[in-house]
Amino acid sequence: MMEEKIRRICASFPGQTFDVNINTLKEDIKTANDERIASRDVISKTKMMFRDLLINENDKYKADVSVFKVFEIFVRRQKYIFIHMNML
Repeated sequence: MMEEKIRRICASFPGQTFDVNINTLKEDIKTANDERIASRDVISKTKMMFRDLLINENDKYKADVSVFKVFEIFVRRQKYIFIHMNML
């Protein structure tokens, strides 16, 4: 009876409802957490590799200007452009 009441309440709102299997819920949560951790590891490794690349490029050309600063300025500029374009 309680499930039917909840379904009627959910049906009154626009959108979709999804059935959740209680038996596999813990396994699904564990799988999602494992995927989140794996994604976080990939992102951190990518950042480290990119940082090492910039350091190597900076050392290779021995430029007066740091490659880090040039890249940082470029990223900030692009970010501000997209922020202001989204405001339009």
